[in-house]
Amino acid sequence: MPNGVHRQMSRLEPSFPTCSPRRSARDCLVAMIAVQYKVAVAVKVWHAVGRRIYCDNLGIIDFYLSELCPVVYINECELVSGVLYERKLRKIHESSQHHGMVVAVRNNTTIKEFSELQDRCFALNLTVIPIGNVSELPQLLVQMAYMECKSPRNPFKQQKKSCDELAAHQLKLFMLIPGVGEKKARTLLEHFGHPQGLASVTEDMLVAKLTPLIGESSAQNVYDFFYTKIRFTRT
Repeated sequence: MPNGVHRQMSRLEPSFPTCSPRRSARDCLVAMIAVQYKVAVAVKVWHAVGRRIYCDNLGIIDFYLSELCPVVYINECELVSGVLYERKLRKIHESSQHHGMVVAVRNNTTIKEFSELQDRCFALNLTVIPIGNVSELPQLLVQMAYMECKSPRNPFKQQKKSCDELAAHQLKLFMLIPGVGEKKARTLLEHFGHPQGLASVTEDMLVAKLTPLIGESSAQNVYDFFYTKIRFTRT
C-alpha cells in the first residue's frame, strides 16, 4: 500500500468508537463524511442517528462507515464518463486491509456502464451496490453503518444464534425474487451467501451461471428481477 494512503487511513481509524454493551447501536453509529457532502441530499438523514464527522482530508473516499469500511459514491456523470471513477477504484484496491464498498447509480441511461463497472469491481474484489438515484443513498448508508457498528454482547454465546438468524434473513431475501421458492433460495444462499453476491455477477453471465443451479426458467426470473428495465410513470 502507498505510504500516503496508509498514513491517511491511520489518522482516521482511532476516531471510531466501538460499541459497548451499555451503548445502543444509535449511540455507536459514527460516519466520516467528505466535507463536500455536508449540505447534500445524500446525508440529510444523518442528523437523526449517531455522530457524523465532516472531513476535508478523505481524499477520493466519500464516506467511512467504520475504520475498515471506506465507501465511494459514483454518480451518473462519473459512471457514463468511465474514466473519472477509475482512480477511486484503484485507491480502494490499494488499501487491501480495508473492505472497500462502491455505490453507483444504475438506471435506464447507465445500464451498460454499470455492467462495465461490475466487471471492474469484480476484478478488484470490490463490492458494488446499485441504487436508482441519489435519493436512495442516505438510507443505504445508514443501514450499512448500523451493520458495521453492531457487536454482540457475548460473541462466544451468540455467534451461532446470530449466524442462524442472519442466514434465515438472507434466505427470505432470496425468496423475494419471483419464481424462487425455499429450495432454490437455499441453493442460491449456499453459493452466493447474500443477494448482493448476485449483483456482482455480470449481466451477460447471470443466466448461464444460475441455470445449472436452479434451472433455466428460474435463472431467467432472477435475471428479470435484477435487470428488467426500470419504468418511470408520470404523475
